[in-house]
Amino acid sequence: MKKLFALLVCTLLCTAALCMPAAAQGETATVVINGTQLEDSDAPVKLVQGRTMIPFRPVFLALGFADEDIAWDSGTRTISAAKEDVTVSFTIDQKQVTVLRDGDAVTTPTDVAPYLDPETNRTYIPARYVAEALDCRVGWDRESRTVIIDDVNALLANNQETYHLMDQYQAWTQRFQNRNWETTGSFTVDQNKGALVLTADTFTMVNSGSGSELEGHVRVSGSGAAGLPSAMDITVRGDGSTGTYYFYSKTLAEQTAELGATNVWYQMDYGVEEGIPGDSVYTDLLEWVDADQTGTYEDLIRRKLEALPLDNAEMTCADLLALYNRLVGDSGFERREEGYVSSFTQGGRTYSLTLKGGENSVSGYAMRATYQNQEGAQVTVESSLSDEAMSLSFQQVNTYTGKSLSMEAKGTLTAGNRSAQTTPPDSAVIVSLDRLAELSK
Repeated sequence: MKKLFALLVCTLLCTAALCMPAAAQGETATVVINGTQLEDSDAPVKLVQGRTMIPFRPVFLALGFADEDIAWDSGTRTISAAKEDVTVSFTIDQKQVTVLRDGDAVTTPTDVAPYLDPETNRTYIPARYVAEALDCRVGWDRESRTVIIDDVNALLANNQETYHLMDQYQAWTQRFQNRNWETTGSFTVDQNKGALVLTADTFTMVNSGSGSELEGHVRVSGSGAAGLPSAMDITVRGDGSTGTYYFYSKTLAEQTAELGATNVWYQMDYGVEEGIPGDSVYTDLLEWVDADQTGTYEDLIRRKLEALPLDNAEMTCADLLALYNRLVGDSGFERREEGYVSSFTQGGRTYSLTLKGGENSVSGYAMRATYQNQEGAQVTVESSLSDEAMSLSFQQVNTYTGKSLSMEAKGTLTAGNRSAQTTPPDSAVIVSLDRLAELSK
């Protein structure tokens, strides 16, 4: 239901690189493996020919290889490590890495050769190719000069958390998948405590996958309504997968006839990841309970870990997994009268997720997020869906500027018989929504 709420808000407002970068010889760097910094004082990370070189033995030990399974062949000057059905080997001064997996050997060229460091007598190998050879993810935090290596398979294999509640939630959301839904409800939008108020006693919205279409009648009041009619019809069509929406009002079209056409649709581009006012905090929270998924909840987590940009040593795949476990793992929920509740505060931001229902099934959810956005305004966003009843609340107050914005909406969902239209009619004249703002001054 994430896209449904994102579209509703938009409508109502209408308003790691795999190759490490070059670095000067002698500069220091660190390595973080599965969320833990590599500690080996007698074999520090080195930067050679613009590539990050790491000590073989400490790195493979950190990746779960046993010390007795790491071997050095002095005759061929080859070092190797074996675990289960995989053996990885590097030969000094040869630009290649060989991986023996299930009896099949694959040799891959590298752009820098491993070498034996005369100061430490340690074998150094290129970080990038270690990760690739073991099907790990690798990234680079430029600011902290940190190589990040994450073994997603190992992280999940060693993960002791369970997600039975979230699996129940996803089973409940299947009722909303591959069907058309119609929402009927009401909303109020208030800008600057009555300066501009939009009120709809009723609206109807049709959802088909990522497509949505809303129709309703809005009453406009307040000093900021100058240039706008006191009442107008509205139609909004759009596609959440593209973030492009189109707004039409026959009342406005007649009032702004100087555009040269009465069939004017105003285009609004919010971007695929936008749609919720303020920054992306609440959108991120909705991702935790994204209904548009298949498989188990652990499958969803795997996809999130594999897609995480590895450019911040403070947010590795291990850190993200710990965050998922804290918020939506079974151990993070507390049984209360209203349902199973998980909440936490991080960086001045408070999140709360409630899964409604009994021990063996979920019948709805409620979410709340409070945070301060980039403009310094305090934001509170809440949403809930239970059976077929939905609600959404958005509050934003900036105590320094005195500006505020609030929105309240509620509605009822029923199975629909038609698909949403996501684009204007072929005869429409399409202009930017900014043009409407100019005409209403």
